[in-house]
Amino acid sequence: MPSKREIFIECGCKKLYCSKCEEIKPVNNFGLNGTYSSGETKYRSWCGDCSRKDNLKRHNENYRGLKARLASYRYTLKSYDLTEKSFCKLHKDQGGSCIICNKKLNNIFLDINDNHKVCVDHNHETGEVRGLLCNNCNTMLGQSLDNIKILKEGIKYLEERGSYGGDTLF
Repeated sequence: MPSKREIFIECGCKKLYCSKCEEIKPVNNFGLNGTYSSGETKYRSWCGDCSRKDNLKRHNENYRGLKARLASYRYTLKSYDLTEKSFCKLHKDQGGSCIICNKKLNNIFLDINDNHKVCVDHNHETGEVRGLLCNNCNTMLGQSLDNIKILKEGIKYLEERGSYGGDTLF
């Protein structure tokens, strides 16, 4: 058997070995992958059929993952007595942005290809939903234990020692 990347001639046709299906196929079944320093054409190691099957498999796996992520969001919303509809209304009422920093928050139910984490902020004592935050602002509140005194001391510290953030929001 020839070397895996060696082009060889069979019946007057240039052929290559596919490292996925382990079959020898005509070079026109392989995508181009640049050129070697010698100027020879470089071909992909998988044939077109194997590449298409792998792309379809990864697409289906990502779709299943997406469905699981949406189910997880629905479960999270349920714990705050929010429905998909009430979440969308809250998102719209906030102008689609984090209440604190104004960073754009994509609606997880309308823009399903987005991976940004949207956090439902709530009062930990009453469970009442306060709004939607970006992950950074939600983490800031959580780390400060929602304590206004701690947050004010943090502001005072930054004012005295310097802040690199400036006065502008995102």
